[in-house]
Amino acid sequence: MLFLTVVIIAPVSEEVIFRGVAFYRLKETRIGVTGAIIIPSVLFSLIHLQYEQPIIFVILFLAAVMFGVIRHITGNLWYCIVSHMLMNLIVFIQCILLL
Repeated sequence: MLFLTVVIIAPVSEEVIFRGVAFYRLKETRIGVTGAIIIPSVLFSLIHLQYEQPIIFVILFLAAVMFGVIRHITGNLWYCIVSHMLMNLIVFIQCILLL
């Protein structure tokens, strides 16, 4: 269940919300593409505040910006979803190996 949640469900739902709906709607406003990448990235990072180390917030923000750039360049949400899944899979495997 943890694998399914962390590697499949979370990336799909988060990317649909942040790079699907939010990015798509924000890029059509005055803030443009840059704002459409930055604002959802900050929000994405904020929903992950359960991690206490500030460096994790920075890493998550940079990953979210990368997903936003991928969304903008490709125009395809699936690349963001797969990238997010791969990132979560790597972290999941690292956590399992450390147990």
